[in-house]
Amino acid sequence: MPGIWFYGYELKGLQGEDYTNKINEGKIMQFELCVVQAIMITAMMLPNILFFKDKPPTSPSFTSDVEKEDFGVALKLLRDSKDYIFQCISFSMFYGSFTIIAVILNFILKPFGLGDPIISSVISVIPIVSGMVGCIISSIYLKKY
Repeated sequence: MPGIWFYGYELKGLQGEDYTNKINEGKIMQFELCVVQAIMITAMMLPNILFFKDKPPTSPSFTSDVEKEDFGVALKLLRDSKDYIFQCISFSMFYGSFTIIAVILNFILKPFGLGDPIISSVISVIPIVSGMVGCIISSIYLKKY
């Protein structure tokens, strides 16, 4: 299968016609898998299309009955809100720096002998897990006090 997508991939021990046959067999199996997947997805999707209602018979909550304002008006209110703009800029700077570090982490760690993808993956997961644990602890603390 990898020979379909990756240039230069070779099946070990196979040459000539056997190699071509295995590649073609992999392509046929991949196509058959896609056909089976398409049939299964279509079979699950059709009942949703046929029986899906636009709205439930009763409102699920009080806020669903409230008249909503126009989307364009809401966007203009957000655009003019200094607090919203400040929050967007601060979030974008934090998220952008976090994403940049995650992308180039392997290149940062390589000079120190930590260029193995598994090591850099584990190191990049540490801030995510610690952030999740911090959120849990801080939410418990805020709820308690």
